[in-house]
Amino acid sequence: MQLRKDQISQLITESTGKLRATVYLPTHPDNSPANLSQDKVLFKNAIQALRRHDAYDARELDDTLKRLDLELYDDPEFWKHLDYGLAIMISGAGYQFFRLPFRVTEQLFVSDEFVISPLIIMAGANTNYYLVDINLTKPRLLFGSRGSFREIVIDDMPGSIEETIGREEYRKHLQHQRSGVSNFHGHTEEDAILDDQQKYFRAIAQAVDDYLAKKSSDRPLILAGTTSRIGNFQKHLRYRHVIDSQLVGNFEDSSVKDIFNKSNPIADRYFQEQVDKSVEKLLSSAPEVVAIGEQEIIEVARDNRVEALYIPIYQFNEAPSSSSEPSLTLELPADIYDLEPMVTTVFKQNGQIIPVAIDRYDGLDQPKALCRF
Repeated sequence: MQLRKDQISQLITESTGKLRATVYLPTHPDNSPANLSQDKVLFKNAIQALRRHDAYDARELDDTLKRLDLELYDDPEFWKHLDYGLAIMISGAGYQFFRLPFRVTEQLFVSDEFVISPLIIMAGANTNYYLVDINLTKPRLLFGSRGSFREIVIDDMPGSIEETIGREEYRKHLQHQRSGVSNFHGHTEEDAILDDQQKYFRAIAQAVDDYLAKKSSDRPLILAGTTSRIGNFQKHLRYRHVIDSQLVGNFEDSSVKDIFNKSNPIADRYFQEQVDKSVEKLLSSAPEVVAIGEQEIIEVARDNRVEALYIPIYQFNEAPSSSSEPSLTLELPADIYDLEPMVTTVFKQNGQIIPVAIDRYDGLDQPKALCRF
């Protein structure tokens, strides 16, 4: 399942008191035989490590670990659809798993509560985005994050322009344009084709607008297509959260994976620009509205004062541009039990969680919170 904030809230509000185990593992979205083998070995080793953990109690958790072996380890479909990381929450009542858009360092925890601060931090990273592929044969809306992309099925999305405008009418316009024949004075076949295309782009925009409105989405949208198609489409689009940078070209014959690889750098730059602006606001704020360190941040969070919590927690990878590896890894700290109450308290009072790169910003080498007052 994909990571959702409502699921995180449910994990927080669940009653505790019984033993729980939390597992974080790096995985590979590219399920080549080598990657698949590596991920399964890491998963198997993690289950064995849980059984050796000092706090592990077989009477409470062993039945669930056996289910993990049967239901996940032996399920080929599960391993075909991984992201860059995997989180598994284990209790005597069962388990939940979350595919993560960041690579994470491997960590295992056994205590009377789930360790969910990494989930909250990743949800705060806001890496999800939409892309609309604007073309004349099979327009489509795609959705994804750092690790995966998929096509959204929209019932009202038009098919080809010939199907939408009327096959014979559109072909007639094209044939007349090529022959130089006009249907009537003052309106050429070129005008008719432009009218057809405007109707078509309007129908695509309407389908995208209606879908995103139903989702109450504020996720950024990338426009993909030739410059002229993007311009004509955007005139009809009402959705406001459009990224300025565009993916220019003809992608109607491109795979979803190919479009993802081309669009992801645009999305990464956009998200990083948003973080840079937010950090600039923090670092330029008056000292009296900035809380520093876990204890001080927890205190102001309990008073419902935290607007945003900034946590330096991930590292950029130095990977070749041709690599399919993600650009960053979430470094889970050894003292995560100190981080946990700070992050969950801010989350519960609806403060924004903003993970930032370690050592990227001068003056942000430890958690800081920007207060509302």
